[in-house]
Amino acid sequence: MRSFIFLCDLSTEQECLDRKLFGTNAGEGFQLHYRHIAVGDRLFLYNFELGLMRGPFTALTACINNLEPKAWKQTRRSFPWQVRVAAADSVVGTVRADDFAKIIPLTATKVGLLPPPELLDQQAAALISLLRASP
Repeated sequence: MRSFIFLCDLSTEQECLDRKLFGTNAGEGFQLHYRHIAVGDRLFLYNFELGLMRGPFTALTACINNLEPKAWKQTRRSFPWQVRVAAADSVVGTVRADDFAKIIPLTATKVGLLPPPELLDQQAAALISLLRASP
């Protein structure tokens, strides 16, 4: 089982949660990481504008092209590679970047500090512990 982090912002987060759908573009992240997603993999959703990580979620599908072609169109965004998700636990937690940055390195990018798209097993386990302990 592998672990992946998807990104969202204030304009896309609620749609991700409502549709139970995470998405990405066909760029380098997809080629190197997201195309390897398999049913049962652990997924997390990181809102880079708020610095909040949500999860854990479970992949119900592989990352498929245009699973829901109309997703994110109201925000005029395009994330054609999509994966259907379900909450991995009965409660999905949230944790702030300040708290998980001790276990998951953040990299400065043009949109802010971002976690890596894929986690090591130890990082995922530590993140899940933080999420389960969150209020």
